[in-house]
Amino acid sequence: MYVTIALLIMAIAPWMAFTMEEVESIPFEIFLVILGISIASCMGALINWLRKRKNRWCEIQKSIDNLKKESWRVQKTLLIMAQIMDDTLEKTHPDLRADLQTIAEELLEHTHNEEG
Repeated sequence: MYVTIALLIMAIAPWMAFTMEEVESIPFEIFLVILGISIASCMGALINWLRKRKNRWCEIQKSIDNLKKESWRVQKTLLIMAQIMDDTLEKTHPDLRADLQTIAEELLEHTHNEEG
């Protein structure tokens, strides 16, 4: 892109010293070429910027998906640990009933309701 800008400056710079009548005598085809080069350069820069932006959004989406998977794994681990603790508590102290699994499920459900 910088090369294109440099070429444009080199092409336009000699005409800057000319009067308006001399500039008007420049063939229309040369003007069209310069205009085409500048439009192509701008479009190329815009397309490159949009592509980088799209790639960034894709990376962010992948990160969000990974975080959702890890959150799901942590929640499942929490439920499994609550079930293990319930079973252990029931074996060691049958008269006590903590029902940790139900409490953990209610907490997770309440968390999901706040997010949505």
